Amino acid sequence: MDSHKFTYTHKIWKIMSDFVSLAISLVLFYFGLVAFQTYISDNDFFFALIYFVGFSIWSPFIFLAMTFWYADVEIKTEGLLVHFIFKSLLIEWEDISLIKPAQFFGIGSKSWGSIVVVKKGLTQFHRIYGIVYALTQNPAFLIVSSIRDYEELISIIKNNIKKTKEKTKKKTKEK
Repeated sequence: MDSHKFTYTHKIWKIMSDFVSLAISLVLFYFGLVAFQTYISDNDFFFALIYFVGFSIWSPFIFLAMTFWYADVEIKTEGLLVHFIFKSLLIEWEDISLIKPAQFFGIGSKSWGSIVVVKKGLTQFHRIYGIVYALTQNPAFLIVSSIRDYEELISIIKNNIKKTKEKTKKKTKEK
């Protein structure tokens, strides 16, 4: 199989999305620091800690979560090569558990994207996506429907998952 890359059609929107998520994270971080300083000066350590943890500590995670929404995907013979903002990860076909419509905590009926759940190949951070969009503890990543040739990409992934499961069944029967 030749390599085929699926990207988001308007790179400017991806860059703007990354910029907006960074701006939101920086505002949250700054708000957390200001609130922390305000409550510390009033000797209210409990609220100072709550605001600091709630805003300043979590803001980098919010940035990462928002920037990983738009990961370009490349189809390889071995599996999916997913290009995240800081690095690319190869997920082998046999490591993909399932692909299904993404739903925020199981709510919503309109499909705006798909969630790919994997056994291994992603970071521990990606478990958050599994919990939020697929209600599983396995790592996962999103494919938003605005990616170029979305339907074709989903079809290729589903076909390769099916082929891999069939190969696994044949190997199990031979033993």
